[in-house]
Amino acid sequence: MVLINKINSVIDREESNQYGIMTLAITAGSCLAGIAAMFILQNDAATWQLGTVAATAMGSNAMAIGQAPFKTFAWSFIISAIVSAIFIAINVF
Repeated sequence: MVLINKINSVIDREESNQYGIMTLAITAGSCLAGIAAMFILQNDAATWQLGTVAATAMGSNAMAIGQAPFKTFAWSFIISAIVSAIFIAINVF
Protein backbone atom coordinates (compact mmCIF):
# COMPACT_ATOMS: atom_id res chain seq x y z
CA MET A 1 0.00 0.00 0.00
CA VAL A 2 2.89 2.36 0.62
CA LEU A 3 4.00 2.15 -3.02
CA ILE A 4 0.47 2.79 -4.28
CA ASN A 5 0.13 5.84 -2.00
CA LYS A 6 3.50 7.14 -3.20
CA ILE A 7 2.50 6.72 -6.84
CA ASN A 8 -0.84 8.45 -6.19
CA SER A 9 0.93 11.40 -4.56
CA VAL A 10 3.21 11.77 -7.59
CA ILE A 11 0.19 11.61 -9.91
CA ASP A 12 -1.61 14.27 -7.86
CA ARG A 13 1.47 16.49 -7.83
CA GLU A 14 1.99 16.26 -11.60
CA GLU A 15 -1.63 16.74 -12.62
CA SER A 16 -0.89 20.27 -13.83
CA ASN A 17 1.41 18.74 -16.48
CA GLN A 18 -1.13 16.16 -17.61
CA TYR A 19 -1.22 17.01 -21.32
CA GLY A 20 2.54 16.78 -21.77
CA ILE A 21 2.70 13.60 -19.74
CA MET A 22 -0.14 12.08 -21.76
CA THR A 23 1.65 12.90 -25.01
CA LEU A 24 4.87 11.26 -23.85
CA ALA A 25 3.02 8.30 -22.36
CA ILE A 26 1.16 7.60 -25.61
CA THR A 27 4.47 7.56 -27.48
CA ALA A 28 6.40 5.52 -24.91
CA GLY A 29 3.56 3.09 -24.27
CA SER A 30 3.04 2.45 -27.97
CA CYS A 31 6.77 1.88 -28.51
CA LEU A 32 6.97 -0.50 -25.56
CA ALA A 33 3.90 -2.43 -26.76
CA GLY A 34 5.39 -2.58 -30.26
CA ILE A 35 8.59 -4.08 -28.90
CA ALA A 36 6.58 -6.62 -26.92
CA ALA A 37 4.55 -7.47 -30.03
CA MET A 38 7.76 -7.97 -32.01
CA PHE A 39 9.12 -10.47 -29.50
CA ILE A 40 5.77 -12.27 -29.27
CA LEU A 41 5.55 -12.64 -33.05
CA GLN A 42 9.22 -13.57 -33.34
CA ASN A 43 8.76 -16.49 -30.93
CA ASP A 44 5.48 -17.71 -32.47
CA ALA A 45 3.91 -17.33 -29.04
CA ALA A 46 0.21 -17.74 -28.32
CA THR A 47 -2.12 -15.21 -29.91
CA TRP A 48 -3.62 -14.27 -26.55
CA GLN A 49 -0.27 -12.73 -25.56
CA LEU A 50 -0.37 -10.40 -28.55
CA GLY A 51 -4.01 -9.58 -27.86
CA THR A 52 -3.30 -8.77 -24.22
CA VAL A 53 -0.43 -6.43 -25.05
CA ALA A 54 -2.39 -4.72 -27.83
CA ALA A 55 -5.55 -4.34 -25.73
CA THR A 56 -3.78 -2.79 -22.74
CA ALA A 57 -1.80 -0.39 -24.94
CA MET A 58 -4.87 0.64 -26.95
CA GLY A 59 -6.88 1.07 -23.77
CA SER A 60 -4.30 3.37 -22.29
CA ASN A 61 -4.05 5.37 -25.51
CA ALA A 62 -7.84 5.62 -25.76
CA MET A 63 -8.01 6.99 -22.23
CA ALA A 64 -5.49 9.69 -23.10
CA ILE A 65 -7.18 10.63 -26.35
CA GLY A 66 -10.61 10.52 -24.71
CA GLN A 67 -9.47 12.89 -21.93
CA ALA A 68 -10.11 10.48 -19.04
CA PRO A 69 -9.26 11.77 -15.56
CA PHE A 70 -5.50 11.98 -15.18
CA LYS A 71 -5.28 9.50 -12.31
CA THR A 72 -7.27 6.91 -14.29
CA PHE A 73 -5.08 7.41 -17.34
CA ALA A 74 -1.86 7.26 -15.31
CA TRP A 75 -2.82 3.93 -13.73
CA SER A 76 -3.86 2.50 -17.09
CA PHE A 77 -0.49 3.51 -18.52
CA ILE A 78 1.35 1.93 -15.59
CA ILE A 79 -0.59 -1.32 -16.05
CA SER A 80 0.04 -1.26 -19.80
CA ALA A 81 3.78 -0.72 -19.30
CA ILE A 82 3.99 -3.55 -16.75
CA VAL A 83 2.07 -5.94 -19.03
CA SER A 84 4.33 -5.08 -21.99
CA ALA A 85 7.47 -5.49 -19.86
CA ILE A 86 6.30 -8.88 -18.59
CA PHE A 87 5.67 -10.17 -22.10
CA ILE A 88 9.01 -8.81 -23.30
CA ALA A 89 10.73 -10.67 -20.45
CA ILE A 90 8.83 -13.87 -21.22
CA ASN A 91 9.56 -13.83 -24.95
CA VAL A 92 13.07 -12.42 -25.09
CA PHE A 93 14.68 -15.77 -24.29
